[in-house]
Amino acid sequence: TLLNRNGSFEEVTSPDDLDLNDTEVIEANKLFVEWAKPDTPEGDSGRHNFEKTKFYVDVGFTDPEYLKDVLEWLREDIKESGVDPDNLEQVKFQQEQLGEIDRVRELIAKTEGADSL
Repeated sequence: TLLNRNGSFEEVTSPDDLDLNDTEVIEANKLFVEWAKPDTPEGDSGRHNFEKTKFYVDVGFTDPEYLKDVLEWLREDIKESGVDPDNLEQVKFQQEQLGEIDRVRELIAKTEGADSL
């Protein structure tokens, strides 16, 4: 939910619903781009991608179709991660990713109904 210029609230459930010509949206996107610049060690792009993927869910976008896209991105990230079971950090990170998948599934179920998954 966003506060619009008239002082009333409007429901925005997907980043696709944002007015990209709105000066506040432009400024917010600039901040996101700055925030999203990699600051993780070289070779830790998985963590960086994970944090970027979670961002829009964390800010409250609830559109089920968008959340399904996020779910797919998270699944792809896990497939590409190639976890070494002897590497505790990698195992912990994969568990965090799986937890996020569960969270997104729950959000989809709340917004669309339990039969959607």
